[in-house]
Amino acid sequence: MSQSLIIIVPVYKELSNSEIQSIRSLNKLRSQSKLEVCLVGPDLLIQQQYDRVLLVLDEFITLKTVSFYYGYFKDVVSYNRLLLSCEFYERFRSYDYMLIFQTDALIINDSLIDFLSNGYTYIGAPWLEADVPEKEGLSVGNGGFSLRHIPSFVRAMKSELTISDFFWKMYDPTNHWKRRLFRVLIYFPAQIWSRIRGRTFYFEEAKYNWMNEDVVWSRYIQEHKEFRLSTLEDALLFSFETMPRECYRLNNNQLPFGCHAYEKYDFSFWKTHIPSLNS
Repeated sequence: MSQSLIIIVPVYKELSNSEIQSIRSLNKLRSQSKLEVCLVGPDLLIQQQYDRVLLVLDEFITLKTVSFYYGYFKDVVSYNRLLLSCEFYERFRSYDYMLIFQTDALIINDSLIDFLSNGYTYIGAPWLEADVPEKEGLSVGNGGFSLRHIPSFVRAMKSELTISDFFWKMYDPTNHWKRRLFRVLIYFPAQIWSRIRGRTFYFEEAKYNWMNEDVVWSRYIQEHKEFRLSTLEDALLFSFETMPRECYRLNNNQLPFGCHAYEKYDFSFWKTHIPSLNS
């Protein structure tokens, strides 16, 4: 049975020419007779960028927009809160999978169908080094270019006791007094109530402690037998991010389906293997 897919492109600022070229690489997904791409961000911003993106996409791609509260896009902490919220995944509940395609990602070849049929809940580029303590024990999971099974993500969120998004919008981690007030009036009471109800509080704790959402999801899925985190071998076929030369060696000198942050991590490697990046 075919799996429905939506490609999510988060937009938090005016797109640069380089980011537009990254989005253009979605045209390589020719095996998909019909492809849906969705710009996600503050309403005014995504409407302003819509025509620029539409101009570089081929006719087989349908471009959509879904807006969220602008505060989710002001920094990394707020963006992580969005991707750890049930609200985000519920908005795309009519699809089986979402491909998160941040604007520093790149499609390299047309092998998407292979990853839609392998039954993984979550797949992202390998982490060959634990560059932050939270990644210890994790080998895969970069979220900037990642494939996620939406029903499983919604099910995970609904199994928890959660704090309303309305209250999270009041949370300001940069303001000491607001953070303390949120902790006393909202966070601690909710944490205690979760224990009384026998419900887990995993995602709310992660949001409160500013954890990167991809680390949170990778660890959560790893620890629950009903969800499937990608193997290292399949993650290498899917994407590279950090240490692309080592990833290439481990992947039998093959390029993956796509990559993330290619200009940030060893751009010279990517320019060698993708000549169009030199233009």
